[in-house]
Amino acid sequence: MGIDLQLWRGVDDIVRLISGEWVSTVLTALYGKPLQYSELLSVISREMTVNNWSAGARVLHEATLTRTLRRLVLAGLVERIESPGALRRSVCYALTASAEELLAALGPAAKWAEQHAGLIERAQRRHARGNRAAP
Repeated sequence: MGIDLQLWRGVDDIVRLISGEWVSTVLTALYGKPLQYSELLSVISREMTVNNWSAGARVLHEATLTRTLRRLVLAGLVERIESPGALRRSVCYALTASAEELLAALGPAAKWAEQHAGLIERAQRRHARGNRAAP
């Protein structure tokens, strides 16, 4: 049986699009409702602390969030919405329709990750130790 080139290219394109240390975190934090910059930073920081997820003990710095948002806006996955305010303008960030479709499509992959949590944890430990398994 030959290689499924459509699957190969599609998976590769998606991985490249959402690669980056904080990209998936920012996208999932915006899933469901737009957030102002400070709200987004707060939600991510709180979830990282409360849920102690597989990302480990990482801290999202403001400069990193700014770079990540800029990248996602340029990629067409997040839109920056400015609204004039009485004293100053208000800016919030929201997923584009394409990003919402992408996250919905990744739902089965997230379930796979949950079912294979042990495999993921072992791979993360090996990576952290620098002991990558040979192909």
